[in-house]
Amino acid sequence: MHEPLTDKPGAVVGVRVQAFDATRRQAAESDLRESEERFQRLFNASPDGVVVIDSNGRIRDANWAQARMYGHDSPDDLIGVKATLLVAPSCRAYSAQIMQRRLSGEEIPPVEYELVRKDGSTFYGETLATILQNPDGTVSGYICTTRDTTERRRAEAALWESEKRYRDLFDGAAEGIFDPRWRARCCRTTKPWRRCSAMTPRER
Repeated sequence: MHEPLTDKPGAVVGVRVQAFDATRRQAAESDLRESEERFQRLFNASPDGVVVIDSNGRIRDANWAQARMYGHDSPDDLIGVKATLLVAPSCRAYSAQIMQRRLSGEEIPPVEYELVRKDGSTFYGETLATILQNPDGTVSGYICTTRDTTERRRAEAALWESEKRYRDLFDGAAEGIFDPRWRARCCRTTKPWRRCSAMTPRER
């Protein structure tokens, strides 16, 4: 900053110069930029969908995984969208309850909801929300991560169906069958086998 020096008549006789060492400020700004760049790289590389939601409940940032998961061509398509519209109507009241519990300080693990794609089709996903706060403690928004659980549900359903077919086949067998692999320290037998051997269904 420069300030002229004058004599009593008002004539300029010199200049006062004030200098400030901006090294710390520049270092802090550099660190901030690097931190933001690291966050952005992780944000875009995440295999899970991630959105940043403002205090009014609208999406202000989204990654590519989130866009693809919901059937959008670009993350920009989600900017400004009400986050509740990504949740199926059947789950919106429940998701609001979960958020209120998180706001009250309760630690809640990921919760599975029915979610809505751009074309109106639905799928299931696990969502975890982290609350963002201002220095004064007020809520500034949320970061929400979502993981598509469609394949996991499909695998669980296939496993359940396979086990059910096995149980039905085993229990309906006309001949005696002894299966020592059923549990670590017990066996599974059919009714004809138990009638012949007087064993209980799972004799240890």
